[in-house]
Amino acid sequence: MKYDYLAIGDSILYGYLLKTKDVWINQLAQEKNLKIRNAGQNGDTTTGMLQRFPLYLNPLPKQIFIMGGVNDFLMGESVEKVLKNLLCMEKIAKENSLPVLFGITHMLDERSEDFWDRSAFYKAVNQKLVLLCDELKSKDYPLIDFFSPMKKEWEKGNAQNFYIDMIHLNPLGNTFLKNVAIASNCFVC
Repeated sequence: MKYDYLAIGDSILYGYLLKTKDVWINQLAQEKNLKIRNAGQNGDTTTGMLQRFPLYLNPLPKQIFIMGGVNDFLMGESVEKVLKNLLCMEKIAKENSLPVLFGITHMLDERSEDFWDRSAFYKAVNQKLVLLCDELKSKDYPLIDFFSPMKKEWEKGNAQNFYIDMIHLNPLGNTFLKNVAIASNCFVC
């Protein structure tokens, strides 16, 4: 099957614990009538994505969407390493004449230290996500920043009901991501 987009990422893209219809990228595909291959994988890192990336390039899609880094940061990886992996995938895409769109995931619930392992340092993960977003923006890469709109929702007191487990999003949170993606006008073929 020929796809408009190959979307590669981690559990945020895959839709951890969600029905397929509730995952934001699938909602987007349905609403915008796009053919999107969701190659999200629970627990994946950008290193894992880079290793499996070439496997998804046959048949070639029209465009690539890459969203990852959270698992890398939860394991203590540096922004530089994540950026390097993302740009390696972008280079492979360019070698195949494919445009790339990056996505920076939503803000993690900093209250999650009470829910998950305290050693994960969720505030540090959020700081690294901001730095990664800033790096991609400074290099003028096409980007959907999901983090900043989610942060605004937290500041307004609206985001607390978006989470399954303080990291992964429920259907309401996924609808929020879909709406951010639509507002970006980046998913057009």
